[in-house]
Amino acid sequence: MKHNNIFKKIISSACAAAIVASGALNVNAAIEDTGFTDVDADNVYADAIAYCVDNGIIRRTGVTEFSPDETMNRELAACILFRLEGSPSGAEGVSFDDVSVGRWFQTGVYWAAANNIFNGYGDGRFGVNDSITEEQFLTALWRYAGSPQVSGETNPNVSEWAAEAALWAEQNNIAADISPSNPVTRGQAAEYIMNFLAVYETPYMTNGENQISSSVEEAEFVEKVRMTVE
Repeated sequence: MKHNNIFKKIISSACAAAIVASGALNVNAAIEDTGFTDVDADNVYADAIAYCVDNGIIRRTGVTEFSPDETMNRELAACILFRLEGSPSGAEGVSFDDVSVGRWFQTGVYWAAANNIFNGYGDGRFGVNDSITEEQFLTALWRYAGSPQVSGETNPNVSEWAAEAALWAEQNNIAADISPSNPVTRGQAAEYIMNFLAVYETPYMTNGENQISSSVEEAEFVEKVRMTVE
């Protein structure tokens, strides 16, 4: 019996080592294919993530991480559109109780609210840290595009206030199979943005000096920010 137990421990240790090694190989392969440890080449959002990161539209969450499955919040969604507009200034006369002065998202949120792309909750709050749903994100994109008129049968599952935006997104191949109340993930947002930019030109994408020149430069930027915070 002792020999059997020892044999089982050896097998168990060998299997554990094999699993760890396999995981390391998978991580290395992911980095080699996409530049991220958490985005495999066969990830449905891989191309969109690469596009948005290479163009500085959505920043990575770490030197080799993008966090594609992480839920996107309202302030980041507002700042993405603010970035596409070329990060303009002059959004005055707007304030929210939950947007502190000097926060990284303050200017983007104020701009989005001043241009009626995002609305607050009506009680003085913008909804900082709250996740954004598919219909909310697509409505913001639609408003940013100028609220173009569409015609056709709307999705009965979408809220009435978002129905036109959802139809616009579907007709322009920006989104498909919309699940209105589902929170948007970072990977999904990258796909929406890439599809949107295939149809619409924005100041940011037509002004080369605003673009981040390489993924290496972006990684260095993230690392510097991290070191500063620590």
